[in-house]
Amino acid sequence: MDRDHHPSHDFRVQPRGFPFERGVRESEHVKLAPSGEVYELTEQIRQTVGSIRDGRPLVSAEDSRKRVVCCLEAERSIREGRAIALSF
Repeated sequence: MDRDHHPSHDFRVQPRGFPFERGVRESEHVKLAPSGEVYELTEQIRQTVGSIRDGRPLVSAEDSRKRVVCCLEAERSIREGRAIALSF
């Protein structure tokens, strides 16, 4: 399903204590945003092209810094064999 060109997902909440069949029929359906490999790659390409065309960064410098910090601290965590608290 992740390679579907028109993905559709939902989240279903079954009322507590309902028998299974009744819960399936009467569950709350919460529609989720489109997701999946094809959809996300297409969206990423669209955003990248727009960013280049408009001359604006795809990701802010601050957001980029946070991601680099996460990667570096993940490596340090593995090397040192312990959890590392992140601070932004």
